[in-house]
Amino acid sequence: MFSTLDHIPARVSSVILDSGGHNFTTWQREVAPTLEWISGGLDAR
Repeated sequence: MFSTLDHIPARVSSVILDSGGHNFTTWQREVAPTLEWISGGLDAR
């Protein structure tokens, strides 16, 4: 898995869904959590 290849100071975050695929419905569920995640990273800088 890619996340095992990171090196300090890199950080890796994963989202693993129990169902879905590469389609709009699956990606749409992740838009709000992704925006919250990225805005938290911007606040930290």
